[in-house]
Amino acid sequence: MSSESLILLDGGMGRELKRSGAPFRQPEWSALALLEAPEHVGRVHRAFVAAGAQVITSNSYALVPFHIGEERFRERGRELADLAGRLAREAADEAASGVRVAGSLPPVSGSYRPDLVDIERTLPVLAELVAGLSPHVDIWLAETLSALAEARAVRTVLAGDERPLWLSFTLVDGNTTPAAAQLRSGESVTAAVELALELGAEALLFNCSQPESMGAALDEALRALNDDPARLRLGVYANAFPVVTEEAQANDTLLDIRADLGPEAYLGWARRWREQGASIVGGCCGIGPEHIVELARHLAAPVAIERATLGAGCFWGAEARLRELEGVLDTRVGYALEAESEGPEIEVVQVDFDPTRIGYPALLEHFWTLHDPTSRDRQGEHSGAKYRSAIFTHSAEHAALAGEAVHLLEASGRLARPVVTRVLPLGRFTLAGEEHQRYLEKHGLPACQL
Repeated sequence: MSSESLILLDGGMGRELKRSGAPFRQPEWSALALLEAPEHVGRVHRAFVAAGAQVITSNSYALVPFHIGEERFRERGRELADLAGRLAREAADEAASGVRVAGSLPPVSGSYRPDLVDIERTLPVLAELVAGLSPHVDIWLAETLSALAEARAVRTVLAGDERPLWLSFTLVDGNTTPAAAQLRSGESVTAAVELALELGAEALLFNCSQPESMGAALDEALRALNDDPARLRLGVYANAFPVVTEEAQANDTLLDIRADLGPEAYLGWARRWREQGASIVGGCCGIGPEHIVELARHLAAPVAIERATLGAGCFWGAEARLRELEGVLDTRVGYALEAESEGPEIEVVQVDFDPTRIGYPALLEHFWTLHDPTSRDRQGEHSGAKYRSAIFTHSAEHAALAGEAVHLLEASGRLARPVVTRVLPLGRFTLAGEEHQRYLEKHGLPACQL
């Protein structure tokens, strides 16, 4: 394992924008939100900060003519880069602990296309992005590079800039042995290590490739460093795409996300990368705040994150209300089942929270306001066993606190009828479909009456 302390990156911006209901289409991709609804970009940054990210990345990846068009880039490229940097800076500065901003410098000719790299065309585009981002960033992150020539172009544009430079290359997917690991250009990982050292980079990373491809690249990089990662930080932030063939462009698979890379599965990969010498870990396309929370919980210390699973009727409205609370880091909706029980499954919101900012008893106080805890199987217009009032506990401590919360509510005299909320040990949680996650936020709807 790397002796370097872990730096936790954020996850993919584009997928989170789409998921949150931001304007999102090709060819503008994640740049469209900057053009039409920049507040969504700020919200995504804040979600990653709340999840535990120590470095957030400016939403400047798609600010190239390839995505926004030649004329728009000529007229507004620097202005939009400034906006992207400022939104990230504001989110970072609001954080209680030090969060840094990485200025994203993308491949100018499109993702995964080393055959289209044109340095004469690349240099002026990068120069405009650097000019716009420069007042706001702490680190330069040249990412999803397919060829060594792209890294040299970045260093040329940044000549004289003393801020840390991180170089991140995308790999050919499917190569899982160290001897086979290579950049999309066919150039070797060893050559990338040598170039990173030559250019004075602080870190060499691998991104926007499958998790399965990353281990071999780390092994080769560590060998090229003579097993001394102190010479150059190594990092990984993989995507959740299926394999992208040479014939396809990266954006062709934008809507395809693997079903086998949930937060726990991604944590398993991150643990392996950590053991292989990575000291920077995060996520790329399809890796959201829920993944970063899991990395923060288990890999980045000391991050105090606890989890609650609450049944308060319609999970759409309950989730929207819970996400408003200070100290709530992430939420997801689904169906919970009591331990050693066959049913019924109950609609719930699962909440990851920072107990130093909102304690479990305080969270339960808000839970009482979300619904009628004296109504067993009906909340508002919704009726049936799946709308039961319930607190599913994750530990003996939480079970005791939940029982005390029920007792205090009954003793308060606030309610005309007895509390029927069940306190149950969580047996199984089943994630609801993506169409249910953050439903009201996506559709711009007010919180439903519970």
